[in-house]
Amino acid sequence: MPATTHTVTDVDILIHGDGPVGCALALGLQRTGLRVALSGRQAIQPTSTTTQRATPPASASTTHAVRAIALSYASGLFLQRLSAWPLPQSTPIQRVHVSEQGAFGQTQLTTQDLGLATQALGHVINYADIAPYLRTHIDPKRIQWMAEHTACTARLTVHAEGHLDASSATTHDFAHDAIVASVQFDRPNDGTAYERFTDQGPLALLPLNAGYALVWSRRHAEANALMHASSSDFLHALHHTFGQRAGQPIALGERACFPLIARQRIDPPMAGTVHIGNASQTLHPVAGQGLNLGLRDARALLEHIAQTPVEALGSLDFAQRWRLLRRPDAQRTQHATQLLASLFVQHNPAAKILRRSALLACQLLPFARQQLAQRMVFGFEHT
Repeated sequence: MPATTHTVTDVDILIHGDGPVGCALALGLQRTGLRVALSGRQAIQPTSTTTQRATPPASASTTHAVRAIALSYASGLFLQRLSAWPLPQSTPIQRVHVSEQGAFGQTQLTTQDLGLATQALGHVINYADIAPYLRTHIDPKRIQWMAEHTACTARLTVHAEGHLDASSATTHDFAHDAIVASVQFDRPNDGTAYERFTDQGPLALLPLNAGYALVWSRRHAEANALMHASSSDFLHALHHTFGQRAGQPIALGERACFPLIARQRIDPPMAGTVHIGNASQTLHPVAGQGLNLGLRDARALLEHIAQTPVEALGSLDFAQRWRLLRRPDAQRTQHATQLLASLFVQHNPAAKILRRSALLACQLLPFARQQLAQRMVFGFEHT
């Protein structure tokens, strides 16, 4: 039997972080009858939940660089269970086209490769639009809203702040930066998400509204040069790297750049504390799995809490079992993204043969495509 505690606390569960993962967890917990508090920068109690829901959040793309997120089909199912789906201003992904610059091998993933009756592999949305929408679905009568750093005691504290300190984690620096921006082409997107591997790093174009959201990995020096290039020079470089599949790039939104560093938490479990989302691990964006993994964390934690007596939520046993429960999915997803990110920037003949053979296999073998699609959509929870 796990050790229990009868310490008097303000709440049963305190969630630090009101981003998408923290809000998703709060949405799931508001139906449980547990005393829950949500603490974060934007955790201000809405004056009228009905009024807030009537007006979707304004897209940050009008004033800031678009940081697009590809939410998988499985993530959509989870948010649907929380009555927070579909997300406004999202664009469906009908297919994923994967290729390598200068190579013959390529593959295309479709909904048929999942073997499910679904119309989309996932949806693309500006990251800045997700949490504001989820917040409008949180019932302030069931979830206590708190500003950051407000004193509060809890049986269980869940860290979902989206930050993982290097002192508590292993770190892998990819020596690359990711450039993000919105790009318009001379024809609207057709629902295809493109992943193109180059010797500089992967380039992704995600369908968003009528155009695309760009995520382009480049070495530090080249990324810096592109950030300071004129719009026309930037679009010329993009066209040279990506080619004609989406048409001719004709307009560029505001650009942003951030270093690519992957981390995984390694400090030992502590009684009364768990970490989820980017507070537990951060990934290379090559396969678009970061937020999807974080939402799988939130869903699994809801199930773990439901199976545990409230008196035992703060026990060391609870925290240890949680770490063991989530470690396989997190580690396999971390390893898979790091392999993808590293394999396609290696220039040795063996690496070239391996990656081109893999793309060709996915192109020719339905089973290989199905396995790739399953991992992109559902992760490694059931492998």
